[in-house]
Amino acid sequence: MTTGEDTHGCDYFTSLFLLPQLCNSIGGFVCYAEPVAALLRNQSRSYVYSTSNAASIMAATGEALRVIDDEPVIGDALRCNEQRLREKIGVPGNGPIIPVHIGSEKHATIVSDKLRQRGFHVPAIRYPTVRRNEAILRVTVMATHTKEHIDRLSVAIQEVKDSLGFAD
Repeated sequence: MTTGEDTHGCDYFTSLFLLPQLCNSIGGFVCYAEPVAALLRNQSRSYVYSTSNAASIMAATGEALRVIDDEPVIGDALRCNEQRLREKIGVPGNGPIIPVHIGSEKHATIVSDKLRQRGFHVPAIRYPTVRRNEAILRVTVMATHTKEHIDRLSVAIQEVKDSLGFAD
C-alpha cells in the first residue's frame, strides 16, 4: 500500500491486493483515486490486454474474503504456521508462500521429487519463471496444517538438502 500526492495536489491512497497471496485465488485488484484510475486505464498494458475472471472464480474469491473477515482465527492460524515454518527453515519474510532457494533447475527438481516421495507437495520453480540458476522450492503453508506437519516438512527439507550435499 502506498500513499502520496498526485499532480493535482490532492492526497490519494492506493492499495494493491494480489488474490493468489491473499486467498489462493486468481488475479488481483487496485483501489485508487480517480487520477490514478485514469492513468491505469489508459497506460497499463496488462489492464488493456486482460479479461475478467470467470464468475465461479469470483464467487469463490468472495467466499474466501468473507471467511477471512468473519473468522479471524483462521488467519491467525495461518500466520502462526507461516512464522513457525519460516523460523525452522531460516527463510525470512512474510506471507504463506515461502520461497526456498535451491539454485540450479536440476537440483530444485531433484529436491522437489524427493519431498514428493516423502508425501509433500513442494513444486520446483525454475527458469523461465525465475532467472537461470535461481530455482526455488515453492512452499505454501495453510491454516489447516498442524505443528506436526510443519515440523515434518522442515525436517524433510533439511534431510533432503543434506543428503544431496547442499549447503544452506
